Amino acid sequence: MLAMRSSEKHLCQGIYEGSFWVPKLIEDNPQNPSEENTSSGPEPFEEPSTDSFYDINDRAPEGYEIVSLGANVPTELYEVFNKILERTRNKNFVSIRNLRSTFLRRRSDGSLEYYYHYTPVLTAYPDGYVEINNADYWYTSTTKSRINAFSTYIGYWSIYQKSYKWYFQNFRAPGRLIPYVNRAIITPEGWLALPIKNNANY
Repeated sequence: MLAMRSSEKHLCQGIYEGSFWVPKLIEDNPQNPSEENTSSGPEPFEEPSTDSFYDINDRAPEGYEIVSLGANVPTELYEVFNKILERTRNKNFVSIRNLRSTFLRRRSDGSLEYYYHYTPVLTAYPDGYVEINNADYWYTSTTKSRINAFSTYIGYWSIYQKSYKWYFQNFRAPGRLIPYVNRAIITPEGWLALPIKNNANY
């Protein structure tokens, strides 16, 4: 389990179809980052200064560094996944209806893993941290859609593809594309953290 610090959680709302939970897919084509935000939603979050990052990184897992606060919206994925499993017979495993080769399982350490084929593309921890993983290999549209289906519950972070490359983008704080790094972490506050060894350019 990741070496993580304290967190705070918020209640979430699931989407149910009969007795099965179905994720609501977000649009695969985000708004143009260069366009001015004219929506009635919250104002784009202004990135903090370098001095502010020094304190913020106390919230990053060991070996990680915060690279963006995104929309500053707390994660809710653990609660969502746990609610799904609690509705199953054995409470520890469920195959997601209508989504091929996709299942959710509970690990012995308490974390909840969302699999596509044999890769846990999303891992939610009880303290609110979320890990994003494509095995640094599966850069496919289906893998991307499995992750993006839960954008609402991971601080509005999603995967955006441009010129065959993956980027992190936040739909509530548009304007910045961050090159994808495998096993990125979303903190309980909804902040994006990347492994320090991959952060030289941020």
